[in-house]
This record gives sequence, C-alpha cells and structure tokens, in this order.
Amino acid sequence: MDKEQRHFKESLKQDEFKSLIQHVIDFFRDPGKLNVSLNWGIGVLLVALVAWGYTAYKSNVDTQVIKAIGTAKIKMANKDIDTAIQNLKTTARDYPSSSMLGGVNFYLGQCLEMKGDVDGALKAYGDAVSSRLPESIMPAVYISYAYALEEKQNFVKAASVYEELLKKMPNYFGAGEAMLNQARNLRLAGKLPEAAAKYKAVADKYPDSAWAYSAKQFIQ
Repeated sequence: MDKEQRHFKESLKQDEFKSLIQHVIDFFRDPGKLNVSLNWGIGVLLVALVAWGYTAYKSNVDTQVIKAIGTAKIKMANKDIDTAIQNLKTTARDYPSSSMLGGVNFYLGQCLEMKGDVDGALKAYGDAVSSRLPESIMPAVYISYAYALEEKQNFVKAASVYEELLKKMPNYFGAGEAMLNQARNLRLAGKLPEAAAKYKAVADKYPDSAWAYSAKQFIQ
C-alpha cells in the first residue's frame, strides 16, 4: 500500500471517530433523547434485576428440594418411612415450582409402596412422570409406575408407560427389558397380536441377547 492510500485510510478513520464523538455530544445535549435513553436503561436494568432475582430464587428452591430429597432417602434407608413421607409431602406442597418436583414425587411413590399404599404410589408416580425428570432417574420412575399399574392389573396403561419411556429414551440401555415388560402387559391385557409383534421386535433387535431368548418363547 503506497503512502497516499495509507494517508487516505487514516483520514477516514479520524473522520469516523470525530463523527462518532460529535454524535455522542449531540445526544447528551438533547434532553429528550437523554430522557428516553435513561428510561430504556432503567427498564433494561430492572428486567436484568428481575431475571437475576428469579434465577437466584429458582436455584435456592432447587437446592432446598435436593436437600429434602437427600434427607428423605436417609429416612427411607433407616426404615423411618412415615417421616420420609411427611417430609416429601411437605416439600411438594412448599416448592411446587421446583424443577426437582418429579424426583420428590418419585421418592414419595417409593415410600407409599413400602407402606402398601399402591393407589397413593400410583398418584405420586403419575405426578412424577408429568414433571420434568432428569435422565438419571427417568427409567426408575417409569418402571416403578408401570409395575404399580401392573400390580393393580391395569395392563394396558402399564404397557403405554413403557412405550412412553422408550420414546423419551430411545437409547436407554435397558430398552430390551422394557420392551419385554411392555409385551407381557399387552399379553396379560389380552392384546395378543400386539404382544406378539412386540416380542418379535425384541428378538429382531437384540438377536443374541437373553431378552431375545425370553421373547422367542412367545413367538409362534
């Protein structure tokens, strides 16, 4: 680049900088513009503060719920099921907006099953699957719900719960077993063609597995 071109580009940059400075000066000399800007600035600041406060609140809520779940699990391990149930019910009541509510209802369902209250457990599991669940406990929640439904001989609903689990977690490592359980419930519900198709799907998808061996016993 020759000297004349460099000088031209430098003069353009200087002119742009001077123009920008002048725009800033003119802006602050105009009270109308300044007031509008201040109003916008205050509005943006308020939105930011509200967003920050809500995030902090949600984080604190979830922290409290996680602690409550941990305490309930200790009570469960110590066979103090009644206290665990009370704690979990209180937590669900006090923190209905928590993103961990699904976990609360899952452990509540576990406790109620331990007490022999299958109907109560079914409601808790149903509430759990209707909530946002971390993948780490999702299979346990769905399978517990399906087993409780099977215990109440609601085989069609149990089969649909397994189907929902497989759709939500297509790469679930226990998918073959979930499919077998789904097929069993379809068979118990008298839906023999659907059950046979599911058994065949297990055998085709996992040909060398124990799942396939179990499925082939029901394939004609």
